Amino acid sequence: MATQLNSSCTQAMQPDLRSFIVFDQITAGLGHFEVVDDWNSPHLRAGDVALIDYSDNEPCHGELFVVQWQSAPDPEIVEVFWMPKLGCWGTRVTCAELEGVRRCGDWGYTDRGMADRILGRVVGIYEGAGA
Repeated sequence: MATQLNSSCTQAMQPDLRSFIVFDQITAGLGHFEVVDDWNSPHLRAGDVALIDYSDNEPCHGELFVVQWQSAPDPEIVEVFWMPKLGCWGTRVTCAELEGVRRCGDWGYTDRGMADRILGRVVGIYEGAGA
């Protein structure tokens, strides 16, 4: 198990608030990921295009990442949490249902175990010309 919160990631100054830079073009070095549901609302909503830094797979408490689970055919965007009482990384602490789909949290990951599942960090939203 991981023994401490990753101190190399940048923590938000106001952890309960989040805002993403809105880009009018996809910056070199970033990829894009179409948001297909409202699981991360109000931060991201269905139809948004999230910009992803695929070079950043280091877990960071409270950040949104594109994650590929072994049991799922497609990657998804999830918020990653450090769970100090358990000494591990996880996502979605409780189960929830949205539009008839039930999803539950997953936890128990070491630093390396979580990083192995992270494809990249969400760093912005793309709104191209005419959006």
